[in-house]
Amino acid sequence: MKPNKRPAKLVPAHIAHGSEPASFTSSDVAAMQALRSGTANEGQQRHALNWILNKACGLPLWPYRADQRETDIGLGRQFVGQQIVGLFTVKISDLRQREDHGEQPNG
Repeated sequence: MKPNKRPAKLVPAHIAHGSEPASFTSSDVAAMQALRSGTANEGQQRHALNWILNKACGLPLWPYRADQRETDIGLGRQFVGQQIVGLFTVKISDLRQREDHGEQPNG
């Protein structure tokens, strides 16, 4: 660092509130549209899922706000993301066995 130059100030990043729609780019839209039409390649599938979990569901964000309504919305969005992530760890063979025995698979 030069002696006369001050370090840059830290600026807090904007964290979307619960009721704010998730931001998106043209790449996000293309990936989501390809996913919906069933034509998404591997990269588009990963991109779409990352957008869903990180932006739409806001999993990496702190959901609590000063306003209870905003907190409730943020927690609701995260609940959906947590359910999706939870499905990644389900052992399919065990689930099929439970289904074959007439058991309900939820939880």
